[in-house]
Amino acid sequence: MKRNLKISVAAATVLVLAVSGSVRVASRQRYATAPKSSAKHISAMSKRITKPETPSTIVPKLVLHSQASYAGYASLEGLYRESVLVVAVTITSYDKAYRGGEPPRSLAKDPGGPIFTPVRAVVNEVYKGDIRPRDTVVFDQTGGDLGDTREILDGDPLAVIGSSYLVFLGSFPEFPKADYILGGPSGRYLLTNGSLASIEQPTRKGSIRDLLNGRSLSDVAAEMRQLSLTPPQPTTIAVQ
Repeated sequence: MKRNLKISVAAATVLVLAVSGSVRVASRQRYATAPKSSAKHISAMSKRITKPETPSTIVPKLVLHSQASYAGYASLEGLYRESVLVVAVTITSYDKAYRGGEPPRSLAKDPGGPIFTPVRAVVNEVYKGDIRPRDTVVFDQTGGDLGDTREILDGDPLAVIGSSYLVFLGSFPEFPKADYILGGPSGRYLLTNGSLASIEQPTRKGSIRDLLNGRSLSDVAAEMRQLSLTPPQPTTIAVQ
């Protein structure tokens, strides 16, 4: 039987700006935000999905751009160790967008907060965590269409339906089920032709996004398997 996991995206400071010329009041919240693989079953899943790549077909009257800063990771080991789930997924659909506040979203709806879109994905491969292939995960991303407004998180756009990603998911101690993508774009990578591609381009030299960008999924998977067999080392975290 398939299981459903609700994943909320958290841990960043979001500044919202209106591109129509007026500036909306900045909302300082703790948020974070969620990359196509050569595996045969991942490719097959992508081909079966025919939904549009945008959250909705509305023509927005107002487009807002959000900006965020995140805690970064200096190595794959640090990112892997802190993750609760590390999975390769294919995006299947979006749920209805809403405005949210402090996580978990279900406990903190905020009519003045940023727009969030719940993103549904099927799990293709599991590299860490209590979940199985073909299970469904649902995670919230900052951005999407709500009413006549569209919100876009610069440098960390909404996941594309039909595309596949490698995602690193964490959780809050006080809300263990309110999981999120670690480090925003540092914790999710587009899978294309069997390789990882950073969501944010160009990457900053020496950053985890730069280190993983262009690496093959099979090599990264092998390194993560080795990490699962070795004791943890001190984690180095740097602002990216």
